[in-house]
Amino acid sequence: MSHKVVYFKIKYKIDINKIVGFIRSTKNLFQLIDGRCLLSQTQILSAISRAGRRYIKGSRVNNEGILILMFVSASTQIDSAISSCGLKPDSSTAALIYDDESDYSNFIAKFPEFVMVDPFVPYDVKDDSIFEKMSYVDATL
Repeated sequence: MSHKVVYFKIKYKIDINKIVGFIRSTKNLFQLIDGRCLLSQTQILSAISRAGRRYIKGSRVNNEGILILMFVSASTQIDSAISSCGLKPDSSTAALIYDDESDYSNFIAKFPEFVMVDPFVPYDVKDDSIFEKMSYVDATL
């Protein structure tokens, strides 16, 4: 399945509990990432690819969205990945990775504080340490 990535500016303080409730209600991949964690679009695409492979092969983590978050944050611990790269009430930008258009439409209707923008990170960066850290996460899962 082809995952889509959309970037948002967040207009005002968000209610994390409502967002988490919405995400839990979806049946498909739907993961929001705090924009402050993102260095490049390539980083996101690599995290999506690695998480997809790990999800298909099997992992101690059975949620593809959480796996993506773990790869983006370069963390082997779920709690650490969520606390470092999950959305926070003061997040001002975010990236959304999703599969189902109806989930996306429902999200936009329910959360007007999320305004779609062009990508706010460059396509690529020349920092190989990002991908080395992702490889470490992959090896430990």
